[in-house]
Amino acid sequence: KTKRDLYRKTNCRYCHAALPEPFLDLETMALANSFLSKEQLKDEEFTCPLRLSWCSHCTLVQLSDVVPADLMFSNYLYVSSTTQTFRQHFAEYAKKAKARLLRKTGPFLAVDIGSNDGLLLSCYQNEGMRAVGVEPARNLSREANEKGLRTVNDYFGEKPAGAILKEFGPADIISANNVFAHIDDIHSVCRGVNKLLA
Repeated sequence: KTKRDLYRKTNCRYCHAALPEPFLDLETMALANSFLSKEQLKDEEFTCPLRLSWCSHCTLVQLSDVVPADLMFSNYLYVSSTTQTFRQHFAEYAKKAKARLLRKTGPFLAVDIGSNDGLLLSCYQNEGMRAVGVEPARNLSREANEKGLRTVNDYFGEKPAGAILKEFGPADIISANNVFAHIDDIHSVCRGVNKLLA
């Protein structure tokens, strides 16, 4: 493999059919939100191709390359709560999600996958729901827990879903915002969601 193809996926994440050549190639990029410090400027910066492929078998559009998850998410710098617009959006989001519940009496449980600093968890709590987040970034899960927003420091899948189910019972709401495009094993995530909604 060339360096450009080091992280290339050859099979579809969903149906495992062979992926065709990417239909969009934005060339090689550094990781988002990962500005180098002055001390790091002398080191080689991590880069990866940013390409999209379309699976002709199941029609899923997906990233053609997979950056190692820990490289992206062990210490994540984007923080959801920084913008007023996003805070308002998630407040409305939580209100509308609760209004759509078929079961009209609680206690309700909302689980947020990739919960970042816990912004949506706090909005769920403001709506009177119990809330649990699953966040792989150690810095963000620590920050959320320090704010009293229960957050599991892990990648969401069957195992964390089972632990949440055992401690809190089944979920009424499961949210995942701007998450699926970053996940390589989407089947494990979907099995975890299915388990929590049991």
